This record gives sequence, structure tokens and C-alpha cells, in this order.
Amino acid sequence: MRYVDKSIHNKKSVLIPRKGTLSNLFLVDPPFWTVDTLFWTNIHTDIINPDFLYYQLCTMDLASRNVGTAVPSLTTALLNELDIMLPSMDIQNKIVSVLSVLDRRIANNNEINDNLLQQALAIFQKELYRDGELPDGWASGSLLDIANYLNGLAMQKFRPADGENGLPVLKIKELRQGSCDASSELCSPSIKPEFIVHDGDVIFSWSGSLLVDLWCG
Repeated sequence: MRYVDKSIHNKKSVLIPRKGTLSNLFLVDPPFWTVDTLFWTNIHTDIINPDFLYYQLCTMDLASRNVGTAVPSLTTALLNELDIMLPSMDIQNKIVSVLSVLDRRIANNNEINDNLLQQALAIFQKELYRDGELPDGWASGSLLDIANYLNGLAMQKFRPADGENGLPVLKIKELRQGSCDASSELCSPSIKPEFIVHDGDVIFSWSGSLLVDLWCG
């Protein structure tokens, strides 16, 4: 958006959405400045490890605390009502040491997958378009000839009813990481079957971050 002359905070912090995808949390290192649709946290590091706070907040369904109508929203009053577990710093650090190793492995695997994808695309492009022409026997066609395209739903209108086990909602965050997780928002399983995504479906976003994925998550 723009740059600022100085940071708003110079210590590790958990960023919590104030508007939009309320479960899309970030753990950031200094220095940083946030836009006005994010909360940032000034963490008391003498009693809690910032990474431990981040992991614990990720397990909470912040989306269920939405007080917005058209746009999901959180308030500081709602956040101040949250109760968290606060074990000793020694236990916190041990938990963080385990989870951070898993996070690094996930990041490394994602990097490897991205590299392999780029190699596959390069090979595909080279083999398919030799000399700028299609192979013998091939023809060009319309995307409408090969698939059906369906737009997603505004899932805030389809929250799980009491007693229902909700389905995770696929948004930009999930599309970017290739899977749903415990922080994914939930919707009712009673939506029309054609709106339920299955492994092998091609998913693409048409607004904002323009991403394409062969969904396996």
C-alpha cells in the first residue's frame, strides 16, 4: 500500500484481523506497521512466549466471535474476554520448540513443492508448444468446452446450526497453503452438494490474490 517512516512496534507480535477473514493470524518479527484492519499485540514476554500465544490463538475459532454484518469484524472487547492457558515459561518454550520445527518442515516442503511445480510447468510449456505450434492431432478450444465453473458462496450466510459438524471453508488463506486447518472458518454441511469441494477439483480465485490450485487438501 505504502511505506512509513518509522515502525509502530519493534518487538515480536501477533497480528489479529479486525475485519475480513478473522482466523487469518500472523506472527511477525520487528519492525512493522499495520493497517487499520489489523490488531497488533504488545506481548508481556515475561509471562508468555509470543510464539506460544500465536499457536494458542490459532486453535481458537475467532470467526465465531464475529460481530459484523456485511464484513466479519472483531473488537478489542471481544478479544479481552478470551481465556488462554498459561503454563510455566519452561513448558511454553518446550511446546514452541516442537511446533516451530514442524512449521519449518512445512515451509521447506512447500518450497520444494513450489519448485517442482515450476519445473513441471516449464517442461509442459516446452513440450506442448514446440516452435509455437500445437502437436499434430491437437486442437485449440474454449475453457467452457472442458469444465463446469461454479462461483463460491458467501459462507457467513451458511453458518453451522446447533449440533452440526461444520465443513471447513476454503478461502484465499487455505488456497495459498493448500489445505484447511483448525483455524479455517466453518459452514453448514447442509449446503448444496455442488458447492462442496472435493480432492481433484481445480480451484481458482477471481478477485484479490489470483491463485490456481489442484485441490488436495
